Amino acid sequence: MNQEEQLPNSNRRVSLSILVPVYNERYLVAESLARLDVLERDQTFSRIGMIVVDDGSVDGTSAVLDAFAASRGDNGRVAWKFLRHDKNAGKGAAVRTALEHATCEISIIHDADLEYDPADISRIFESLHPTRRRRGIRVTVRRS
Repeated sequence: MNQEEQLPNSNRRVSLSILVPVYNERYLVAESLARLDVLERDQTFSRIGMIVVDDGSVDGTSAVLDAFAASRGDNGRVAWKFLRHDKNAGKGAAVRTALEHATCEISIIHDADLEYDPADISRIFESLHPTRRRRGIRVTVRRS
């Protein structure tokens, strides 16, 4: 006989890793990373790890990232990590490198070319998190 039990609602905050693969984005990367500051105000996340991987850029992106890194630090809740591949290995390799350094419960990819709006990360999480839904659905676990 199958037994259903409702998962308990929780207001527990979760930790979030933002994985940012970068390749030849010297004109956009600083603005793209600065836009991630919107997440610092979001109390949904207990901790945020920003992991930026320069995938062997040859257009001056690494200098832009160095300057950006110098302007950032760990504020206790938000930590930045900057990594670099010696040679371009592709977006997948950059994401894998970032994942190797991710220490949070949830990981999300944020492209460095301004394609995504970082504010959407909070909205996406809110729509997925069952305790934060305005219109809820019942989450169940079936055990046989």
